[in-house]
Amino acid sequence: MHPLTVLVGIGLWLIYMGKGFLITVLVALAIGAVATIVYAAATSRSGQPSPRHRESQAPTRALSSLPLQQSFSPVLSERAMAALRGIDLPRSGLIIRPEPLARILDGRKVWEMRSDGNAKLGCIALIEKGGKRILGVAEICEVRGPLSEKAMRETVAMHGIEPERLLDPAVAKLRYAWVLANVRRLTSPVPFRPRSGPVRFVTLNEQEVGAIRDRLP
Repeated sequence: MHPLTVLVGIGLWLIYMGKGFLITVLVALAIGAVATIVYAAATSRSGQPSPRHRESQAPTRALSSLPLQQSFSPVLSERAMAALRGIDLPRSGLIIRPEPLARILDGRKVWEMRSDGNAKLGCIALIEKGGKRILGVAEICEVRGPLSEKAMRETVAMHGIEPERLLDPAVAKLRYAWVLANVRRLTSPVPFRPRSGPVRFVTLNEQEVGAIRDRLP
C-alpha cells in the first residue's frame, strides 16, 4: 500500500475520532510534505525541468541567440588603452637642453628650473633640444618659486646648478622649480619633428603618442 494512502487514512480516522483540531492540522501538513517529495522525485526521474526552471533559462537562451552584429565593440583611443594598463600618456612635451635632460633621466636632477611658473601639471614628454627626439616621460607634480638665492644654494642637489653659476645672468633668472616625478626613459628614442615658433609646451601628434606608448619600459 502506498504511504500517502496510509497517511490520508490515518488523518481521516483521527478526524472521525474527534482528536481535535491541532492533530488534524499536523496531519494535513504531513500529507502536504509527503506529496511534495513524491512529486519532486517523479519529476527528476522523468528528466523534465520544472516550469520555474524553464522560465529562469529563457532569458539566457534569448541573449545567446542574438545575432553577432548586434554586439558592441568600441575602438579605444590610445589614451584609453593606456589608462586600462595603468599608464598615463603625455599629450604635450617639454624641450630641454641635452645636459640637464641627461641628468633628469639618470635621476640626478628632479627640478627643471625655468624663468616663470606654470599651471600645467601632469604627464609630459621629455624632448631633447636640437636632437629631434623624445627620450622619456615624466610628471610635473608641483611648481615652486620664485626661489631666493639662498634657497637655490640650499637645493643644488635638486636642480643640479653649480653654486658658482648662480650669479650668471642667464642662470640667475631661473628661479621657478618645476618638480618632476615618475621619470621614465624610453626603451628607444622617438623621432620628433620640431615645430615652428616659440612654444612652452609642444603638442604631440597621434603618431608620437603611439610611439611613446610602445616604448615605455
